[in-house]
Amino acid sequence: MRQFIKKLKNDFDILSSFFIHSAYSNVRISRELLEFCEHDQIAKNANKMLEDKINAQKEILREKKLLQESEANLRSIFEAAENVAFLKTDCNGVNSKILDFSPGAELIFGYKKEEIIGKPIAILHNEEDIKEIPKIQEMMSIGKKGFSRESILIRKSGKEFPALFTTYPVFDKEKKMIATIEVSIDITERKEIEEELQKMTNIKSIGLLAGGIAHDFNNILTSVFGNMFLAKSKLPENHPAAAFLEESKKSMERAKNLTTQLLTFSKGGSPIKKDISLQTLIKETVIFNLSGSKIKPAFEFHENLWLAKADQKQMEQVFSNLTRNAKEAMSNGGDLYIEAENIDDIEKLPYGVKEGKYILIKCIDKGIGIKNKYLHKIFDPYFTTKRTGHGLGLATTYSIIEKHGGKIMVDSEEKKGTTFTIYLPATDSKQIELTDQSDKTTEKTKQKAEILVMDDEEMIAKLVKDILKSVGHSVTITHNGEEALKIYKEKMNSEKPFDAVILDLTIRGGMGGKETIKELLKINPEIKAIVSSGYADDPVLTNYPLYGFKSVIEKPYSLEELKKVITKVLA
Repeated sequence: MRQFIKKLKNDFDILSSFFIHSAYSNVRISRELLEFCEHDQIAKNANKMLEDKINAQKEILREKKLLQESEANLRSIFEAAENVAFLKTDCNGVNSKILDFSPGAELIFGYKKEEIIGKPIAILHNEEDIKEIPKIQEMMSIGKKGFSRESILIRKSGKEFPALFTTYPVFDKEKKMIATIEVSIDITERKEIEEELQKMTNIKSIGLLAGGIAHDFNNILTSVFGNMFLAKSKLPENHPAAAFLEESKKSMERAKNLTTQLLTFSKGGSPIKKDISLQTLIKETVIFNLSGSKIKPAFEFHENLWLAKADQKQMEQVFSNLTRNAKEAMSNGGDLYIEAENIDDIEKLPYGVKEGKYILIKCIDKGIGIKNKYLHKIFDPYFTTKRTGHGLGLATTYSIIEKHGGKIMVDSEEKKGTTFTIYLPATDSKQIELTDQSDKTTEKTKQKAEILVMDDEEMIAKLVKDILKSVGHSVTITHNGEEALKIYKEKMNSEKPFDAVILDLTIRGGMGGKETIKELLKINPEIKAIVSSGYADDPVLTNYPLYGFKSVIEKPYSLEELKKVITKVLA
C-alpha cells in the first residue's frame, strides 16, 4: 500500500507541477516518468493542449507582426503621399475634430500638423459639406463602407479648391465606429483641363452655325460696302449725304468685325502665319485703342524679343480685344501695363503647352476686376456681364491663341484688377524690322488691266465689276469654273489677254476656285490669280501660294483692300 501510495503521489506531483507551470511555461510532461496508464492518458491530452497553446501563441505573434507591418506600410503611405491628404477625425458630426494630419495634407491645405490637431473639421469644408457630415457618419456607423464625391475644400489662405473627397469608417473590436479617415485629392488641374475641353467643344459647336451664317453675311456686307463707296463717289465733295454714308461705313466696319469673330469660331478661321514683331504690333494696337481715353499704356519688352509666327490681323484683334476690356474695367482712367519676354524653359510653361520657344505676354490692368464666380466663364462664347457687350471679344481672343498653338489664362481679384497671360509660339527667325514690300505700289503697276472675276453671287460679281471699272480696269464676269476656263482660253489668243483673275473659292453647284486654278495653270503657268472667300474653312486661304494663287482677299472687303490686292498682284 505504501509503495502504491508513493507511486500515486509521484504521478500527482508530476501532473500538478505541469498544470501549475503551464500558464507561463511550455515544458511538456515526461510521460515515461508516470506509473499509471490512466495518468499517462491525462499527460497525453495535457501535452496536446500545450501544443495547441504553443501553436496559438505563434499564430498570434505572426498576426501581430503582420498587423505591425501593415500599420507601418499604411503609416509610410500616410506620411509619404504628397499629393494626397489623409485626415483622421472623431465621430462628433459637425463638431468632429481632427486627430491626425498627414504631410500631404499639410502641403495641400497649408496647415502644419501641430497647429491643426484638435481643430474642428469644419475649417476645411464649405457650409454645404459640413451639413452632410452627420448623415455620412450615421450611415457608415450602420454598415456603409465609405463615401466618395467631388467637393470644394478650403486652404489655410481661405482659397477654395476642387477635390475628390472620400470618407472611410474606423471601428473598434466591438464594431463601434470610433473615427473616420478622410482622403482628399486636389483635382484643380483636372478641372482646368475639363474646362479647357468644354470651352473648345462650345467653340466648335457654335462654329458649325457661325461659319455658315458668316459666309452669307460676308457676301451681303461686301455688296453694302461696295455700293456705299460707289454712292459716295457719285456725290459732290460737300454733299450732306456724304457724312451719313461715312457714318454708315463705321457701322459696317463694326458688322465686319463681328463676322470676323464669328469666323474665328468656325472650323475655318485658320491663321495666315508669318514672322511678325509683336513689340511693334502691340504698341501700335494698344495706343490706337486707347486714343481719347484716360488710360496710359506702359510697355516693358525683353531687349531681344523674339518674332512670333502668327497671323498679323488676328493678333491685332487679340490685343485690341484685351485693350478694350481693360478700358472698360478702368472707366475712370489708370495705367495699362503690357509686358513681354522670351520663354524657352519647359519648367516655366503651363500645362498643355508643347515644349519649345514662346513669347510670354502679360496685360495687366488695375480696374474693377472680375468676380470669382465668373472667372471660369469669361472665355465662353456669348458670355458677358456688360449691357452693351455681345460676349465674343474674349472668346475670340481665346480661340485665336488656341489656333496659334498658344495658351491664354486669366487671374483677377475683384476691385484690384485683372491680368491676362498669353504664351505665344515664337519663330526661329532673327529679329528684324519687318515691312511687306509686296504691299507697296510701284510705278510699274498697270493703270488699266484686263481682269476676269468668277463669283456665283450676282450682286458681288456686279459690284466688283463696278468698283474695278471706277478705278480704270476692264472687267469680265463669270459665275462658275467651266465658264471662266472657256473665256480665259478665248482671251489668251486675243490682243488683250487677262492680266489677273479673281476666283471665288466656293461656287454652289459648280467648279470652285480650287479646281479652277488647277486648270488655269495648265493654260498659263504664270497666271496672276487671287482667291476670294467669305468662309475661311479651307487650307487654300492659309496656304494660297501652294495652290498657285498670288494673293488672297477675304470677304467682306473694302475698295481700299481690293485696290491694294490688285496693285500687289499686277506689280
